[in-house]
Amino acid sequence: MKHRWQGAVVAAVLVAAVLVAGSAVYWYGEGQPGTPDQFRDRVSATGLVVDWHNNGPRGGDGSVATDCGPVDVAVDEIDGELWIRWAESRERITPASIEALVDC
Repeated sequence: MKHRWQGAVVAAVLVAAVLVAGSAVYWYGEGQPGTPDQFRDRVSATGLVVDWHNNGPRGGDGSVATDCGPVDVAVDEIDGELWIRWAESRERITPASIEALVDC
């Protein structure tokens, strides 16, 4: 019985080590993208107010309050720039694109 318990502990430690190493390799390979909170802060700094449903360090989905009601959006970082997608539109986030979205 003691050997079975030790084997389970060793297996759990190995799985945890593989997950941590894989996450570190992914994070480094993605150019050290930061955290989801940092991404939300970058988007907020543009003036775009998003009610986030989910997000990661380089993209997320949510809704934006507009003159026509809430609109579902996706925000992505592409080559260091923030882009917004809604309905059939996709634009770099600028004051003009935010105004176009909010004004319907």
